[in-house]
Amino acid sequence: MEDNIASRNSLVTLTDDYGNEHDFAIIDLFEVDEIRYAIMLPVFESEEEGEEPEVDFEEDAYIFRVETDEQVGEELFFEVEDEKEWEKVAVAWESRLKTMDEEETDEDDYF
Repeated sequence: MEDNIASRNSLVTLTDDYGNEHDFAIIDLFEVDEIRYAIMLPVFESEEEGEEPEVDFEEDAYIFRVETDEQVGEELFFEVEDEKEWEKVAVAWESRLKTMDEEETDEDDYF
């Protein structure tokens, strides 16, 4: 399976303010200051019928705050629009990526 193929389990469809649906792949979930965030990338359907959707790694990642609707138990995603909050989460995510890259490099040293 290629790296840009999206798992159906990581896909979400979000509806914008105008009623348009957009598909995203959740590529990371983590907490910053006890608030959950999701990093998502847009996905597009494969041109060939029956093929899995593909993640568009050429697009910018989106940061969403994850909140739970206690009444129905659903997770709701809100795009982070506040510049300070966005910057704080972006820095935390970049740090996570760096740590994951370092851990992967360390694992490669053993093989």
